[in-house]
Amino acid sequence: MKHLKIFSLAAVAAASLMVLSAGTASADEVTSPAGTTAKEVVWSLVPGTSAKLVNTSGGEIFSCTKVNETFPIASQGPGKSILGTTKFDLENCTFPTKVLKAGGEEINAPAESTTATVKATSESQLTINTGLLGSCVYVVTAGTTIGSINTSSGEFTENEVTEKLSGSAVVCPETTKWIAEWVRTQPNPYIYDNN
Repeated sequence: MKHLKIFSLAAVAAASLMVLSAGTASADEVTSPAGTTAKEVVWSLVPGTSAKLVNTSGGEIFSCTKVNETFPIASQGPGKSILGTTKFDLENCTFPTKVLKAGGEEINAPAESTTATVKATSESQLTINTGLLGSCVYVVTAGTTIGSINTSSGEFTENEVTEKLSGSAVVCPETTKWIAEWVRTQPNPYIYDNN
C-alpha cells in the first residue's frame, strides 16, 4: 500500500509537470554562463577560410580573409526570437570595401532543434570599389535567409543572395551570393536555449 501511494504521488507530479511544460512558451536565448543573458555574439571566420562574394555560377568576385561579425543582442527571451543589428569589420579584402548600411537580423530555432535560422529583418548594403571598373553596391533585403547556426557549437554558415543596386558599375553582376563559415568567439561559455 505504501508503494502504491508513493507511485500515485509520483504519477500526479509527473502529470502536473507535463501540463506546465506544455503551456510554457519557447524561448530563444543566448546565455553565458547559464542563467545570465549574453549581450552580444561575436563570430570570426573559420581559420584558413575567407568571406566571399560569388556570382550565380560560384565564381569568386571578391573576398576578405579577416572578418569579424558582431551581433549585439537587442531582444531575446521567452516567446521571442533573438534580434539585433550586425556589425562587420572587414580587412584584407580583394578591393576596398565598406558597409554602407548595417542590417537587422533575427535568429530563431524550433524548440529542441540544433539548427537556428538567421533572417534579415531590415536592409543592409555593402560597396566594393573595384578601381578602374567602378563600384558595386549590393543589398540584402528584409526577409532574406542569411544562413544557419548550429545551436550546440555556435558555428554559423552564411549563404545569402545579394542584389546589385542601381548606380553600380555596369560590370557588376546583378545577383550574387555572400558566403562564409564562422566560428563563435564570444560569449564563452556559450549556451543557446531554445526550449
